[in-house]
Amino acid sequence: MDPIAQMELLKDTFSQTEMKIYKKIIKDPSYVARSGIVGLAEWCDVSQPTITRFCKKIGFKKYTDFKYTMYRYVMMKNNLDQTTDSLPSMFQHYQELLGLAEHVLTKEVMSELSTFILSFKHLFVTGVTESFLPGKLLELKLRKLGLYVSAIQTSELNDIYNYAQEDDLTIVFSMRGGSGTTNMLGKFFNQRESLNGHVLLITMNINSKYKELVDKMVVLPQITLSDTLNQTKTDILFYVFVENLVSYIAYQLNNTIENR
Repeated sequence: MDPIAQMELLKDTFSQTEMKIYKKIIKDPSYVARSGIVGLAEWCDVSQPTITRFCKKIGFKKYTDFKYTMYRYVMMKNNLDQTTDSLPSMFQHYQELLGLAEHVLTKEVMSELSTFILSFKHLFVTGVTESFLPGKLLELKLRKLGLYVSAIQTSELNDIYNYAQEDDLTIVFSMRGGSGTTNMLGKFFNQRESLNGHVLLITMNINSKYKELVDKMVVLPQITLSDTLNQTKTDILFYVFVENLVSYIAYQLNNTIENR
């Protein structure tokens, strides 16, 4: 359900202040997509905590979740409103994906994620079919930074139960978050309680059925591509994510060395 529809369902329960926020947002949804919580609070003439409470009331844990959903809503609406005779360029789709990613992979998110990853002694990386490739790329780049990383094919995931320790982290790349998966990745998640260590899931499915079984989940944006584009893969964002993550990890490692 889109965020506007979510607000419509609940508007009869809104207080006078909440109704003021609602009316401002439906008048110009794009303002939320391009504004931070401070700007939105000033625009609606309310406090920042009021905006946070409003977001929670309509079903979002925090403002950034609401903003991301609004951004996707605005982008999709703009695509539907555009009437063009020519086929959209492949680069237009990539541009849209990168624009969405910029609102998800913020400095705060990436810094916190880097700190989380660096808190573990050993890193294991895996992924389903083509999603294994960005995992392998992450392995190669982090090894150059001196980190202990091992890429594991999903067919070998059963073995990880024999050697993973409490201070290890398994990073899983899965476009669909395991949905519809009946292979080794599905078995891996179903035996999660038997695994020592922690699990980080990198996916494009916010409703992954395994989200309660992981310690941390990063959800990258996804768009619906035209069939005429030959089902262009949106997992290009996995590679963008890897490059971005490695940069933040390298930065934190350099700061640690300099502060010694």
